[in-house]
Amino acid sequence: MDGPLVSLDWLAQRLPDRDIRIVDCRWDLAPFDTRDPDAEYARGHVPGAVQLTWTRDYHDPDHAVVGMLAGPEHFSAAMRGAGISNDTLVVAYDDNHVTVAARLW
Repeated sequence: MDGPLVSLDWLAQRLPDRDIRIVDCRWDLAPFDTRDPDAEYARGHVPGAVQLTWTRDYHDPDHAVVGMLAGPEHFSAAMRGAGISNDTLVVAYDDNHVTVAARLW
């Protein structure tokens, strides 16, 4: 891996690797959009991927500015719950509808 982006071929070769956690970050921008990231995840996702959504898992619901990243305790709890530790290589993806994978990165 030479940088922060990986190819589908690179990922396909490493799907069985237990040191990699693939995160499906697809998300909707409610109330402007009626997509359902849970339904999209249920319909299909990269094999072995866990789902983390911005509003449910790693934003700060108490921050005065909507959409800010959660503090260290909340964020690390969400990552641990998804099987992510300091030693885990994370591959995050979205569908380019709302580019939340970059926020997780």
